[in-house]
Amino acid sequence: MRFNAGAIYIVAMSRGPACPSTLLVLVFVVVATAISHRYWEFQGAMRVSQEINFDKNLCIFGGFILMFPAGAGRFSVDGLRRGRTNRPS
Repeated sequence: MRFNAGAIYIVAMSRGPACPSTLLVLVFVVVATAISHRYWEFQGAMRVSQEINFDKNLCIFGGFILMFPAGAGRFSVDGLRRGRTNRPS
């Protein structure tokens, strides 16, 4: 859980597209999914639970793939700062 909060912080503080922090979190998600959610090794309810978590991590992976070329966007710290400076007073 601590890493997830740290990953959100790293990506939110990222600067511009193709940021190395996005790649770092992307690699972590792939490794964590491969190690922790081997749903094909389980039976019954445990298999369903692991498959749901595997699919969840697959969606997170897809989100980071989309974010890599675009950057964190307007919800990043840089995006929020840009929004403040562009507003008329």
